[in-house]
Amino acid sequence: MTPGALLAVVRAPGGLGLADGERSWAVAASGVDAAAAALDRLEHERSPRWVWWSAAEVLGALQAAASPPRPARAWDLAAVHRLVEGGHDDGPAAVR
Repeated sequence: MTPGALLAVVRAPGGLGLADGERSWAVAASGVDAAAAALDRLEHERSPRWVWWSAAEVLGALQAAASPPRPARAWDLAAVHRLVEGGHDDGPAAVR
């Protein structure tokens, strides 16, 4: 994977769901510390541009980890929608 390539992430029951331009996969992570460590490992190995629906949804829960992840680059789709369209409605049905 080229540094800066897009890597989508969602929280999923029992871990994380990930997808890049070639495949999708799950990372089992039992607990906040394990999920944070998995994201941190991917950040260091792949140096991606993270894509998520909402940083609050993905990273918010991981801030309680002993070592919270610190992604260098990310696209937060909900935040971009609020900036472009204005308002507070940033749910999946509102974003075009």
